[in-house]
Amino acid sequence: GPRFQQAMSVLALVAALALAGFAAWHSGLQTLDSWQFNSVSFGMVRGPLWIPQGVMTLGFGLLALAVADELITTLRGHDPAFLRAEKARSTGGH
Repeated sequence: GPRFQQAMSVLALVAALALAGFAAWHSGLQTLDSWQFNSVSFGMVRGPLWIPQGVMTLGFGLLALAVADELITTLRGHDPAFLRAEKARSTGGH
């Protein structure tokens, strides 16, 4: 039923938020370590590792923000974006 579907959506979004937050936190710690210890990449072009790691951390942070937004939407009683897209695809409508 709809209540079970909402509960499962909340559960999935909470798990996704926990994983995205965990990834962002630890990626941020790795970026900070690379910056503090002046770690550089291997190969012909040696560049500081904190730059690509920082971009990855930013991506994980944005992912966590997007999942948190969907979780809040679901907790307010609305369908999250992935369910709206699934319903639109199954009905063939817009």
